[in-house]
Amino acid sequence: MDPLENKEESDNLTSDQMKPVDLDKEPDAEEPSHSDKEENKESPKSSEGTTIGSTPVQSVPVHETKTQRFDLEIEVFDPIMKDKHHEYPIKGKDDEGTFDSQRRYNEFILLRTTLVTRWPGLYIPELPPKKAFGNKDDEFVLERRYFLNRFCKKISNHPFLFLSEEFKLFLRGSGDYKKCIGGLASKQPNEELLLKYSTAFGVDESQLEKNKELDAVPLQEYNNFLQSMIPNLEKLHKMSMDTKELMKSQNSLYHAFVLEMSKYEKDNILQYAQKNASKLILGNPQNESTLKSFETTADEVAAPFSEIETWVKEELLEVKAYKTTLDGLVALKKQRAALKEKKTSLESNLDKKHQGKGGGLKGMFKKGTKEKDIQNLTAQIPVLTRDIENITGIINLSTNFLLKTFMPEFQNRQLDKYYNSIKVFAQAQATQSQKLAQGWTDFLNDENLKHFQFQLNLKNLQQILQKKK
Repeated sequence: MDPLENKEESDNLTSDQMKPVDLDKEPDAEEPSHSDKEENKESPKSSEGTTIGSTPVQSVPVHETKTQRFDLEIEVFDPIMKDKHHEYPIKGKDDEGTFDSQRRYNEFILLRTTLVTRWPGLYIPELPPKKAFGNKDDEFVLERRYFLNRFCKKISNHPFLFLSEEFKLFLRGSGDYKKCIGGLASKQPNEELLLKYSTAFGVDESQLEKNKELDAVPLQEYNNFLQSMIPNLEKLHKMSMDTKELMKSQNSLYHAFVLEMSKYEKDNILQYAQKNASKLILGNPQNESTLKSFETTADEVAAPFSEIETWVKEELLEVKAYKTTLDGLVALKKQRAALKEKKTSLESNLDKKHQGKGGGLKGMFKKGTKEKDIQNLTAQIPVLTRDIENITGIINLSTNFLLKTFMPEFQNRQLDKYYNSIKVFAQAQATQSQKLAQGWTDFLNDENLKHFQFQLNLKNLQQILQKKK
């Protein structure tokens, strides 16, 4: 299904968002932040590993979990106007049976933000950007419905997301979605998050402990590649829209030109032909069907460029979704770096306490204070160690899932989509060119032009014979 023409502006990233981030080394300690910036069936393929850059990386199989035995269905339908805003009906089936709900576009945005925050480091499909003006135009609304449906179907490809608490509240919760998720904590304990990931992927984190490559995967090269794609795609998007409008204008002008030539024949050339209409070419009644063959509609001319435009939009959404995934891994690594720094500081303080240092004059005469400090530090360090281990497990599970589910097939899938778009574009262009060429060929076969060519050849022959004499 091709969406209608989109007139929204590109969702450009800021210069800060475009700045490369090094995923290959431990980031500086900093508070974590999860940014919300950015066929339909994408079944994970079995693979022994993948290659990023020049480094082969082995991944642990993501086992089928019980959630994958259910038939998951979802469809977003054309919107309904309610109180001056649109609501999109959503119908389908999950492990609890059928569902039928309605959600506004802003609630879809909140859903994605919630998923990105509560499932850090995992692929969450991107949504089309907001549009301040003209967001109730029929064409725009239908196109938005197409991309919202695409978003939901991509979610359904991953049962752990489709059947997650966040998504179920979106589908089955009553009232405003913001109120529905009010009971969900924005930040989950790392131990709880690790258990959630292990359950979702059917992989015990201990299976990944020996795979030291996961924590040193060279994702920087891939992240830079994605970043470089965005300005290229945005430029291509603008050019496809501009060219489409130009082709529409040229088609209209070209058709008007052919009709004007026909009119000129009837108004003027007919006099030279002694009012014999059979002597005309474009205005000849017998060539009326040929003349009509030039009547190509604006939609026919625009169709191949609309195909390219749609492909570019979807490619942009995919690239931005993957960047958000990598941003989530960066945030997890920053969180781990901060905990490691804190643990190192506590261990240093503990050593000083044992050596009788760092307490000052006041601490030297308060034995109870020193012992209490040592006790507190001794208790805090194991807690931090477990937290660091939990975050490392989350990072490993996320990276393993990314490698196993996406990396082996992402390039092939994107290549297939590109090939299909070029195929559709080339076929449409070839059909239009053939139609145009056939029309002019039919005019060349007109008896008047054939007779004219015969007379011209005869005249040339006579001139040649005259020169020989």
